[in-house]
Amino acid sequence: VRGPVMDGMCARLRATVGFTYTMLLLSSYIPVLSGQRVAVIRRLAFMMKPRVFNKGDLLIREGDAAKEVFFLVLGEVAVYIWDKKTKREKEVNRIDHKAAYTSFGELALVKTQKHKATLHRSASVYAADRSLLLEIGANDYLTMLQLILTMCVRQYFRPILTMCVRQYFRPI
Repeated sequence: VRGPVMDGMCARLRATVGFTYTMLLLSSYIPVLSGQRVAVIRRLAFMMKPRVFNKGDLLIREGDAAKEVFFLVLGEVAVYIWDKKTKREKEVNRIDHKAAYTSFGELALVKTQKHKATLHRSASVYAADRSLLLEIGANDYLTMLQLILTMCVRQYFRPILTMCVRQYFRPI
């Protein structure tokens, strides 16, 4: 059975499944998110979109303005820089999803915010294999960092501070 209603339903189902999958990826990818409320993970998942790249696909071009950050979930990417001597791109690094917390593209965003000017990518990144990535825009990335930092402070430092206050500031 086909038709506009069924096509719309299929699109909504694909979007729901994709969103749920993104939430699962986030909670397994970022340790501080495990055990957090679904609302927090949902907020982060809304900021990200899953993207699949095939071998040889360009993710980031050297010299382009920095607008997003990528988190490598599955696969492998290769980092290239322009070699002025040979006038060709030269591979300088490979990033595998097996490394913990594999992300790239964030340095240019942090520099952009600090200097209030658009910085450009210092290298090109290609998919070395079929790869699944989560993409997040520049503003959403900074919001995500603030949210995760707040969660870390609440989760890890609040108990320590409470213990110190109780130990050193006992009532007389």
